[in-house]
Amino acid sequence: MKTTMKRSAMKRASMLIYWVRERGVVIKKRILSYMLIGAALMNPRRQRVFCCAVLAAALSLGASRIVKAQQCLVSTIAFTSNRDAPTSPQQGAFEVYLMNPDGTNVRRLTDNTDGEAFPNLSPDGKRIVFESNRDNALEVPPQVPLNIGDLFLMSDTGNGQTRLTRGSSASWSPDGKYITFHRSASGLACPVSVPPAYPGIPGCPIKTDPSAATWDSDIFIARVGGLLDNEEEPINITNSPEAIDDDPDWSPVAQEIVFTSHSVTDNQVNSTTAEIYVKNLETGALTRLTFNNEEERGPAWSPDGSRIVFMCRRGGPDFEICVMNADGSGKCN
Repeated sequence: MKTTMKRSAMKRASMLIYWVRERGVVIKKRILSYMLIGAALMNPRRQRVFCCAVLAAALSLGASRIVKAQQCLVSTIAFTSNRDAPTSPQQGAFEVYLMNPDGTNVRRLTDNTDGEAFPNLSPDGKRIVFESNRDNALEVPPQVPLNIGDLFLMSDTGNGQTRLTRGSSASWSPDGKYITFHRSASGLACPVSVPPAYPGIPGCPIKTDPSAATWDSDIFIARVGGLLDNEEEPINITNSPEAIDDDPDWSPVAQEIVFTSHSVTDNQVNSTTAEIYVKNLETGALTRLTFNNEEERGPAWSPDGSRIVFMCRRGGPDFEICVMNADGSGKCN
């Protein structure tokens, strides 16, 4: 049944696009617009099949400038919540969910007594990388802090949950082949249950927040296929023992990664030296974007890569949402 539906959708899309191709770009754009409007009325699963059939047919007939891969995706939000176990111990109550942008069609993807956090959908919407502490007890020696975990991969239905590597706060490369994340540069297990004060212990978290950076945290990249096949190790791209690097986000349009970095000697609860940087993977250049004595956190690129949104403290203890251009100009909150 599924195969039949895919083939018929592909055939219809090919015939329509071929027809408009023979009669000019204007008609082609109009017909494709009608097709996409029609697809919007379908349920999410049929919408993805139909739109991807249109994309494949359009690309094969030279319509790449009219139909883009993003038009095949159904808008979805991945998040963590303890909604199904609000009274359970906090670190073990959070699970991964998906929902529509309007809050409907909530579906739970993980179901266990461990802590799951920070899910991130792949560019094609078919896979999710997320963090879990489910394997902490299997470490040698066992990982004591519950806010340290590993990165896992699963499908958008929750199937095939597979451990990738130790790490936190993962983000996908534009082609969906790589991920970036922060983790301990030493890879050592933390021998204490309470985050130690400065000078800290390599492998131990700097504070009790979920997915907190370790005292020797750097930014890494890794090929997902290489991790699944146990053929490749993550690559450290910052190597900064004098700083704590965390919260990376991969640009959707370039080989650049934005992240936060602050001094090891800083106050880890209010890191006034925490600034935002961009690492260019092609040139190796490191560019600092913020310059102040207030904490900045969690940078993330806009879909077109032209701006960066981030958490900022501006004259008070609470975080605000700030935005700046990709080159650090035009800061506002």
